[in-house]
Amino acid sequence: WGTLRQWLEEHAESRAVRQRLESSAAEWRRLGRAREALWGSRQLAEVALLESDAIGPREREFIAASRGHAQRRQRIGTAALVAVPLVIAMAYGTARYMARRDLEMRVTQFIDKGLLDFAAAERKDAENVQLQARAFAAFDKQDATEGENLWNRVLTLSMDADRAYSRAGQRFEAALAADHSNVRARSLLADTLYRRAIIAERDHHPQQIEDLLQRLAVYDVTGEHRSRWTAPGTLQLMTSPTGAHVLIGRYEKDAQQRRPLTNVRDLGTTPISELSLEPGSYLLTLSAPGRVEVRYPVVIERASSEKIEIFLPA
Repeated sequence: WGTLRQWLEEHAESRAVRQRLESSAAEWRRLGRAREALWGSRQLAEVALLESDAIGPREREFIAASRGHAQRRQRIGTAALVAVPLVIAMAYGTARYMARRDLEMRVTQFIDKGLLDFAAAERKDAENVQLQARAFAAFDKQDATEGENLWNRVLTLSMDADRAYSRAGQRFEAALAADHSNVRARSLLADTLYRRAIIAERDHHPQQIEDLLQRLAVYDVTGEHRSRWTAPGTLQLMTSPTGAHVLIGRYEKDAQQRRPLTNVRDLGTTPISELSLEPGSYLLTLSAPGRVEVRYPVVIERASSEKIEIFLPA
């Protein structure tokens, strides 16, 4: 009896597992093999206490179905763990895409409105150039009244063009404030500042020119507009008679806002072709044996080509 009692105690746990397995298998079959009646992973771990020959065919079917169901649940759980970061990443990407799209739409609106102002400024500036030509023609004909009337319109139109360019610049600056990496907005703003500097130079507003060029240096990343501003002109000089000796000097503004003649240098003798000069005001001094010395002022504009023929009187 002691041996029997020891044997029963040693196998009590496995008997309990077998009894639960038989009951669960029977209940599973009674419920039409419902998934809800299958065992989970913790219960299946207890099956290891049973000898394989102690498990009947119905219980084996039940165990196989339970293991299959547990594996499917495990795969679903693993897939969920993988899917959650993916869903979060997709949501984040979608949010960034929407934000970027909204930003691009706002920037595009700023640029489109700026281009409308820019086009209006160009039209006003082109009309201004034509009015200037008409005003000068009136003054040349000694018609002071017509010339003054036209010139007043020139001044008004010049201010209107500058204001339109200024509005365009504000639009482009707003686009850059929203997206500082927008290359198109930066280039358009630089072009606007350059056009305003041209108008200020034409209307003789030196302080405005300086301010505009300082702002242009900030936005003209490639230096294209600055190079256009300082682009040299070329001078072709011929004299009658040829072989005249030529000196050239440049009028430079000093601290007292005067323009003395500076940097006088020798150009040799005429004819002189394709002489490259920075934009500015120059004085040519020409002399030849038996001829009167001629002093000839000339303005070299940026990227211009000047061809001059000078007669030296006897």
